[in-house]
Amino acid sequence: DLVANILPPGWSSGEFPSHRAGVRETLVVSAGRLRLVLGKRKFELAAGDSIFYGADVGHRFDNPSATDTAVFYIVIDYSRAE
Repeated sequence: DLVANILPPGWSSGEFPSHRAGVRETLVVSAGRLRLVLGKRKFELAAGDSIFYGADVGHRFDNPSATDTAVFYIVIDYSRAE
């Protein structure tokens, strides 16, 4: 799946439950800044950054900016899901 996301300044997506074991996501930030929270780990990303991760843990997306909208794309790969 390919998902386009727009997150206004200061907003959070809220917690997404974990996917099945083996599900992977690739995320690319095209504008703004984004904080990816995977379980207890946090990743600070900016426009042009990308990250690949196992999505079999609770996760959320936060826009830490007070002024800029975050635009990001996620590719969800279920091909290795158990």
